[in-house]
Amino acid sequence: SNLLTNTVRKDDLPGIFRPTKYPNVTVLTSGTIPPNPADLLSSPKMALILTNLGKRFDLVIIDAPPVVGLSDAPILSRLAEGTLMVVSTNQVTRKSAKTALKRLRSAGANVIGAAMSKFTVNKFDYNYAYKYMNYQYYDYGASTPKIEGKVDDGAGEPAHAKSPAFRRLVRRLRSGVGGFVDRAKSAS
Repeated sequence: SNLLTNTVRKDDLPGIFRPTKYPNVTVLTSGTIPPNPADLLSSPKMALILTNLGKRFDLVIIDAPPVVGLSDAPILSRLAEGTLMVVSTNQVTRKSAKTALKRLRSAGANVIGAAMSKFTVNKFDYNYAYKYMNYQYYDYGASTPKIEGKVDDGAGEPAHAKSPAFRRLVRRLRSGVGGFVDRAKSAS
């Protein structure tokens, strides 16, 4: 927010980026909460800041607040190449998740998928497999039929929404999710 409200001097810019314990990972915190966050996030200056960050870093990840109830996430999703919706298991209802997804899509987000957080594999009785973008759900041992479909992978997005880093991220997500549950079960 300090970048958006011009309360950071040009000389102070390098100091607002914080290194982490992970190599090649830098954090820019949100700053002081302004009285008008939605106005600042939807401003041309925010788009310019993200464009400049995209030139400086291979990948820019924006951690936004919950989609339902606030306008921040839908606004930011329009500015991002892709949006990964994170759903907290046992805290977010299916109805709320559907509402959030509908809200992101109506804002023009390129939703590349969803991730479940706080997920405990041992709580489930059936072996469960998941294939990412061309989703397929199998529930072995139950009478539920296989559900198939195609999730919008952004193929219709303009070329500027397909940076090499973004394409690599989507490719890693697609290849890495398939055996996640089996790996998690074997680790526990």
